[in-house]
Amino acid sequence: MTGFQPGAMTSGQFDATRRYIELSQPVFDELRDIAGQLATLLLAAATNDKFLVVEHPALEVVAHRLDEARQQAAALRPPAMALHHHHHLSAALERFGDTIETMRLKGRLIGHDDDGLGALKIAWREMQYVSRALPGFETIDVERGCCQMCADRSRLTGNSKGMC
Repeated sequence: MTGFQPGAMTSGQFDATRRYIELSQPVFDELRDIAGQLATLLLAAATNDKFLVVEHPALEVVAHRLDEARQQAAALRPPAMALHHHHHLSAALERFGDTIETMRLKGRLIGHDDDGLGALKIAWREMQYVSRALPGFETIDVERGCCQMCADRSRLTGNSKGMC
């Protein structure tokens, strides 16, 4: 698959792909939120020795949300032009599941080693693949993110890169 090429489709293929995009967008959005929640839990565990991810109710809430996203994804019927997208969406669902299981298994150690973060990075990589496979699936590039203060400072100092 070389990517989404609307000019190469019949109207039926275009309509089926558009419909798939509409139905898969909530799954993608849910996974993006799940990624943020898992990252928050990992950060809390890394910065507070008394914080136990495995005992925190938010982990089970995230696991439940992931199960619901899996059910929604299972109901999707991707047309030929969306098979590549669906492959990576399904992989992202599995990788987020792996992240949750890693967090459960590591218990107190999570946040003090790279296992949880490593699993989350793998899941996020699938989200980036999903975002490139079809239009309308935007991720935030956290590696290039910066705060407004840095943007303001860049304008004041003349730093055209927009970084502190």
